[in-house]
Amino acid sequence: MYKTEDILQAAQNIRPFLKELAGDEAEKIGQELDALLKQFHTSAKTDTDVLRFLKKNEKTKQWTAKFFESKGYSADGTKKISLLPGNSVTSIGGRELYTCPGQRDKCAFSDCECKTRDWARMGGKDVPMCREKNIPFIRKS
Repeated sequence: MYKTEDILQAAQNIRPFLKELAGDEAEKIGQELDALLKQFHTSAKTDTDVLRFLKKNEKTKQWTAKFFESKGYSADGTKKISLLPGNSVTSIGGRELYTCPGQRDKCAFSDCECKTRDWARMGGKDVPMCREKNIPFIRKS
């Protein structure tokens, strides 16, 4: 199942996108999310309540699903099982391949890594962030 810290990170990372995702409802959703997170920190609510709230609106539900996919979760909330390096099309020479979750041809940043190629992860390097969407690159499946 989803880790609590990943659920809280999703709740924090969605904030800059609420206007785009929820339009006129963005301010209301932001206030409700703030209240819910405050209750979470006082043990009145659980991470499940936060996750349920993020999935209440269809567009925030889709954003949340992409966020968790980028963290290596399956749609059911379990961690994906990764194959041995080299046994899959998602790796080259033991490196995992990641791609930008945004639209490469419409990226506003001319020097963004997403414009030219997929990104290969070696060892414990951090996965880069999409500078336009402010979310991590997603692993190619």
